Amino acid sequence: MDEPVETRVLAVIEESGMAHAQFAAAVGMDPTKLSKSLAGRRRFTSLELARVADVGRRSVDWLITGAAPFRPVFARRVRSAAVDDDDGAAIVERVVTAVRGLAELDRRLVLPPLPQPAEHSSWYTVAAPRLAQQYVQQIGVPLAGLATHELFAVIERTFGIVIVVADLPDDVDGLSYEDADAKVIVLATADQPLRQRFTLAHELAHIAFGDARQGMLEERMWVDRSNVESRANTFAAAFLAPSDELRAVLAGRDARAVFPELVERFQLSPASLAWRLLNEGLIDRSTCDDLRKMTAKSAYFALGKPAEYVDLALAAGDPRPGWLLVNAYADAYRDGETTIKPVARLLGWAPHETEEFFATDGVGEDEDPGPGER
Repeated sequence: MDEPVETRVLAVIEESGMAHAQFAAAVGMDPTKLSKSLAGRRRFTSLELARVADVGRRSVDWLITGAAPFRPVFARRVRSAAVDDDDGAAIVERVVTAVRGLAELDRRLVLPPLPQPAEHSSWYTVAAPRLAQQYVQQIGVPLAGLATHELFAVIERTFGIVIVVADLPDDVDGLSYEDADAKVIVLATADQPLRQRFTLAHELAHIAFGDARQGMLEERMWVDRSNVESRANTFAAAFLAPSDELRAVLAGRDARAVFPELVERFQLSPASLAWRLLNEGLIDRSTCDDLRKMTAKSAYFALGKPAEYVDLALAAGDPRPGWLLVNAYADAYRDGETTIKPVARLLGWAPHETEEFFATDGVGEDEDPGPGER
């Protein structure tokens, strides 16, 4: 659209039914400054536009560009399965809109170049482990032993992928989405923590191979048996249990004897780990078939660590905002470039609660009270 920002702000004012002076007070502006900005003699600041957007229930992106709101679409292979997940689509829409809002604040998220296949191969059993190894190398720290929340953080930080954990329909494990502005992974809250961790790596594979550029991909794990899904599963297992780390932890010991220890160390389901060991030539097919019969819960129980498994299950049931975005918007709020509302929306909190939480004045719990206050 060719209309200037001032025209869209004026439209918001007219839609509000307020007089200009009332609207200026509502957005915390001096009426004279508002008049000058509407006349084009003064530029609106990013904070002022954020407040106008809040009062007018519009997006900053629309105020600046006039662009229609973003609406994610499902990839063809998902649509053909008659998927209709409004919750997942709404989360992706919220995340991508927030990413684009940061760009309008000149705080664009950094999207590092992602590793590319060293060579193209039609055999996913060859291409997937090789690409997974490149991703592990770019992370630069051992993945074995990383708690899942630590794995979330390192993937966000290294690859610029926003990771959200939220309630999704019962049969949906997760979804992924990618465009020029954002890369997003949404995982379902779960009571099977190792499955949730595998879904994370599986969705990372879809982004790694460019599958998520076709549209929003939604996962019903182990339902779709296509080569694309098999490739993502192979990538996930190789990513979560890198060959060198797997061999280092195994340290020449009999894999069958220490299998529960391996499950705990790599937090990979017994079925996936057994296939991984077979593909690495560390066990034979008969042993693989036997080990696949174990469950994650029984592996932890065999180690005498039922409480640790309960802790993992409880953590997997907790929602997680995209902390990469929360941190970026919290920085913008502290610098006076936006309101607290984008942070509140991402956290799912009330604005006043969010503002109180992020307030930096007053005595905090980590400060020593003064004399007479003990």
